[in-house]
Amino acid sequence: MQQIVSLDHFNELRSEKNELSFFLFYTDSSADSTAALALIESSAKSVNVPVWGVNVSLVHDIHHEFGIDMVPALLILRKGDFSNVIFGLQNSEEYEKILSDRSVAVQKDGVTPQKRVVVYTSDGCSWCTKATNYLKRVGVAFREINVSRTPGEAERLVARTGQRGTPQLDIGGHYIVGFDQTKIDRLLGLN
Repeated sequence: MQQIVSLDHFNELRSEKNELSFFLFYTDSSADSTAALALIESSAKSVNVPVWGVNVSLVHDIHHEFGIDMVPALLILRKGDFSNVIFGLQNSEEYEKILSDRSVAVQKDGVTPQKRVVVYTSDGCSWCTKATNYLKRVGVAFREINVSRTPGEAERLVARTGQRGTPQLDIGGHYIVGFDQTKIDRLLGLN
């Protein structure tokens, strides 16, 4: 995977206005990023699609323009313009689907990026499992944060929502406490 070394380098590639361009935003200090890097390199070779790497630890001035506030994140540009960003670690099959299926990047009625989705879970929470399984089943990429295993995250979540229970879903900045499929579908635009 070739690496983006600066904002100028990124803008130069962007100005080529390729039908679709893929950029994996990652950092060396994240296990999910390291796994995503390996999986997407393999997937890109498998479907013969170039993907550029952007190490946000080294290149600091690109990800904010696209609302990328967590890694790994796969940015998709269509003819140099924002098309979609897929947050979180995906498996190799999902990466291959994203890289080869043009409908993942853009829907027929125009650009429809997926909202950022974070699911806050805890150990032994059956509703958390139901929430994450539902998102996987409907093909929504998400980042999972287990508050039982992440020091300080539970307190930050309580400060944001006033609630301790899990699951809690952050969908584009809107919080849902508990597994409420109707609200999830509404916020994600699912039927």
